[in-house]
This record gives sequence, structure tokens and C-alpha cells, in this order.
Amino acid sequence: MVTHTVIISDRAKDNITVYTKEPAFLVIADRTDLKALKYLEEANKAGIYILLGENQRYVGQASNKIYERLAAHHLDENKSWWNQIIFFGREDGHLDKSQTDYLEKKLIEEFKKTELQLDNNTVGNRSYIEKTSKIKADNIWNLAQEIMDEVAHINIFETTITDEENGTGQYFIELEGHKISGKNYRDNQKQFFLFLLKNSRYRKLVEEFCLNGKPTPSHCIGNEPSIRPNGMNYTAELEKNMYLYVHLSTKERRKSIQNFANAVGLKIIFHWD
Repeated sequence: MVTHTVIISDRAKDNITVYTKEPAFLVIADRTDLKALKYLEEANKAGIYILLGENQRYVGQASNKIYERLAAHHLDENKSWWNQIIFFGREDGHLDKSQTDYLEKKLIEEFKKTELQLDNNTVGNRSYIEKTSKIKADNIWNLAQEIMDEVAHINIFETTITDEENGTGQYFIELEGHKISGKNYRDNQKQFFLFLLKNSRYRKLVEEFCLNGKPTPSHCIGNEPSIRPNGMNYTAELEKNMYLYVHLSTKERRKSIQNFANAVGLKIIFHWD
């Protein structure tokens, strides 16, 4: 069981979370909180870090200070895609180079088994690790996984790609003589709202419906993006300061659109069969 959880507030938002279970720690943070991480004790220890974007990952290691590696990646124009950070290590900071090499390589291999895009150019460093050190390193990774699974409820190996996004048929929503189509259910949802925003008659309805905050499955438009700690973006940007909640099953997506239509008084017909 995780002994304690610490939330560090930055800009009045709880964006940095520190979990500990002796002898391991695990930290979850937004990219925008990088400056605050500089002063976090755990970020100044050796460990393994994972940069997370919607369907992209990068695994790295730090034999000294994790923060220094994160700061370097933040300045790298080729790594503009990440928005979340997860890193872990030992509370006492005692992870040696053979252990970080081993863990980095282990995670790279795990990510290669998924449909996620891995930004690592190598398979990791191969170095000798003695049996006892390997057992201790595995224990740290097992504790990190336990924290993510049982407490933080994060699946870093999850992808947003679903079968419905790969459809080749035509799907459309009928609205007062207009047929708004999309290449799949999600695209049809997005195209429907883009159509409304481009039409002066409907735009005001969308603007009035828009939440002051993150959208939800039941209220699908908001003025802030909804990004999970694993880097998965649950929203699509329609325009500046307007986001559509899209991480839904087909049934939930249809219900979400219908909730909007009912709320603003529009009669729509789905052609999704």
C-alpha cells in the first residue's frame, strides 16, 4: 500500500503528484510544471523517466539528476510532442548506472510491444548487472507499476487508437437538410461541431453551451483541454479556447452529441449504421 501522496500546487493547480512506497517513489507532472520540478527533491535524484504524448513515448534515464535530463528535452525542438512526465526511482537515490541501464532497456522493450510510437532511437544500453542489483531494480519497477495501477490508475502502455477510427465507410449526421459527414465516428463528431461553428446560425448555440473548464462525456464542449496523466488527450481542439471531448465509445459518442442537441434545441438524425 502506498504510504502517502503529496500534491504540490503550482499556479493554484494540482499538477505535480508524488507517490512513495518504500523504497520507491513515483512522480507525475505536466510539462508546464517543469520549473517547479527543479526544486522537487525526487527530481534531483537518479531514476527513469517517461515523456508522454497522446500516442507517443520516450524512455530515458538519469544517473544523477532527472530534472537536468527533462530540462534538456524541453529545449529539444524534436521533442515538442510531449505534455506529461512520469519518473521513478529510489527514495534514497541509490540507483546505479547498471540498474538505470537495465530499467531503461526493459521499458523500451515493453513499449515496442505496443502500438504506441516510441521516440527512442536505440534499444537502450547493454551493461553488466549483477543478480542482486537486478532484483532490486525489478523491485523498484514493480512498485512503480503498482502505484500507477492501483493508486494513480494510469496505463502508460495505453493507446488512443481504436477500431472505429480505422473505418473506411461514410458516416453522417443530418441537421435541418444538411448532411455533415466524416470518415469515422470520431471524425464525424468533430466535423459536426466544426460545421456548427462555421455557421453563424448555430455558432452562438455552441458558444453558449461551452463549459468554463474541461469538457466531459456528458457536456462535450469546454474551454480547456482534458489530458490524462498518461499523456492521452481526451479532447480535440475545435478552435482557440474550445475543445471537444472525443475519448468515447461509439455508444457514448452518440449520446454525447445527442445531449448537446437536446440542450440547445436541435433535431439531428444519425446515419451511423
